[in-house]
Amino acid sequence: MSPRSGEIVVDDQLRLVPRHADDSAEMFAVIDAERKNLTEWLTWVDATFSPSDVRRYARFAESQFEALTGFEYAIRSGGVLVGGIGLNNVEWASRNAHIGYWLAPSARGRGLVTRSAPSRRFVPRSGPLPR
Repeated sequence: MSPRSGEIVVDDQLRLVPRHADDSAEMFAVIDAERKNLTEWLTWVDATFSPSDVRRYARFAESQFEALTGFEYAIRSGGVLVGGIGLNNVEWASRNAHIGYWLAPSARGRGLVTRSAPSRRFVPRSGPLPR
């Protein structure tokens, strides 16, 4: 897999890739396979019925990224999509944001979120940031 613009290489096995509509079928397959487990923790899973639902959200995430109001990434471990992580509700004036993440059960307990989570990784480094 070739690097995508904005991709963050955490280490030799872990990459954070900006959410993109091209990943919708793969993302949906993970969500659908783990639906019962993920529904326990995530309300949006019950409203995700097809790759088109994931694609619609990915386009929204892309628009947030471009507007510097949210930064959502797919988590890839060994090249395999295993979850998502991001900052949302970004408030530049107060330097505040909410972090959210989810992992497929098979990816849990390996420190993926702990290694991914330092918020400084999520914020793009190019250009001036809003104040």
